[in-house]
Amino acid sequence: VGTDLVWKSLQFLFVVLGVSQGQTISCPDVGSDPVELSHDTTHRISYPDPNELCLISKIVAGQIVPVARSYDLNGWHSTAGGAVQGVAVLANTPPDMNSSDIYLPLLDLDEIYQISSHDLSERSAILTDQDLASRFLEQATFGPTMKIIDELLDENHSLNISAFALWVENQIVNEDPTSHREFFRSQVSPQIGENFRPGLKWHPCAAHSLWREYTFSKADQKKYFKLSGNVTEN
Repeated sequence: VGTDLVWKSLQFLFVVLGVSQGQTISCPDVGSDPVELSHDTTHRISYPDPNELCLISKIVAGQIVPVARSYDLNGWHSTAGGAVQGVAVLANTPPDMNSSDIYLPLLDLDEIYQISSHDLSERSAILTDQDLASRFLEQATFGPTMKIIDELLDENHSLNISAFALWVENQIVNEDPTSHREFFRSQVSPQIGENFRPGLKWHPCAAHSLWREYTFSKADQKKYFKLSGNVTEN
């Protein structure tokens, strides 16, 4: 299927879904004030220039919480965390347009969305040893803690050139392997101690989240289900 046909089909789908086809919003200039974005609607937002980071953030009780980002002419994508629930990067437009359609859901009265730009041209020069350790562990683990980051540094809180290699070697030689399946099973069927709306989709990062939306599927129709044991026990 040709690219033009695929894009035209997506445009038709966006019209049906109410996706904005209006004016493209540009990222503000680096150093300028953030620009507020309307909510419960879809915006078409351009990619930032090279060496620039463009952030869409939710302001919650005075705290700035990023929900989507684009940098170095790369497409937009949502960030991690509970605040991103409902934010959807619906499509990255063809390369010649350099923009994405982003839906921002309805907010509470005391919340706003804003878009801001940041300079990345000197990002390598300003990274501390702790930043470099954190970046390495973000790539090598499922998310480091401050304790693990500090363990990678020496007694002077500096990063030794061999620290990364020694860490990898220690993981292979001395650390017992962990089971992804064991962790998955511990999250997939948690006990719920309070009432929730049935079928409500939780964010994967939320406590006690279910990583599958449904227990049964269409393939289970007309099959028997047997429940045994005391379902009320802890």
